[in-house]
Amino acid sequence: YGMKSSHRSGESGSAMEEEVDDDGTKVLSFGDILLRGRDVSSLRSRNWLNDSILSFYFEWLGTRGQRGDWARLLHTSAVQLVSSLPEPDARAVVQSMGLASTELVLAAVNDSAGEPFAQPEAGSHWSLLVFLRSENKFFHFDSLPQSPNQRHAVSLAGRLARGMAVDQAQEAGRDSSSFSLQDLFSFQDARDKAPRQANGHDCGVYVLAMAAAIIAAVEETHRQDQEHERRPFLSRLDLNGITPERVGAMRTEVLDLIHALAATAS
Repeated sequence: YGMKSSHRSGESGSAMEEEVDDDGTKVLSFGDILLRGRDVSSLRSRNWLNDSILSFYFEWLGTRGQRGDWARLLHTSAVQLVSSLPEPDARAVVQSMGLASTELVLAAVNDSAGEPFAQPEAGSHWSLLVFLRSENKFFHFDSLPQSPNQRHAVSLAGRLARGMAVDQAQEAGRDSSSFSLQDLFSFQDARDKAPRQANGHDCGVYVLAMAAAIIAAVEETHRQDQEHERRPFLSRLDLNGITPERVGAMRTEVLDLIHALAATAS
């Protein structure tokens, strides 16, 4: 497991800055994400990754190359909002995200999804929800198969699906609230495809590693000849390289990335 922190993203800034790596001191402003010392400290060995670090890495992944044209990696604050708001408000938020034609959507899921937004410290485990439009399917990857996140992932998928279908429903003269997840898209439990964490604190790093591998796999598919016969997504996805050793190294890599970005802007 990995405890979800109350230190949320949401403070915006287009510049990147570096200051003393102190508990509450600003370390890096990247896109819409502000990292403080306490956030960066969660990357150190045996600490639980907090939501600001997940949002930062998702933001960084989404800015590579032309990924912003076809991929959306949702900040943890947006996921919490969609999970916690009343259904009509959640649909409006998702509709405003402009996901109606997005090929790939990734969202980190935690086991506090759906709890009141006023309780951001709740939650003890991260997993990954993936939507692939070319297959009209949601996939749920979890490095701890016995975790309770599956039901939260299904709930989040339903809310995202109904929000993405608002325009479609209006064209059909219906309210998208009348659609179930199964009416719109399919859902596949992909926990057997996910790597297994070997301890109780690395779930967040596994989410980062899986997100990076998945977006790279979809990107590779985009590079293929359009006439090439594509195998189903899960059959061509290889997550075997995400080992405990790789996850341990990734903590250092993300920490180095943060300091490199901050140094570049200083």
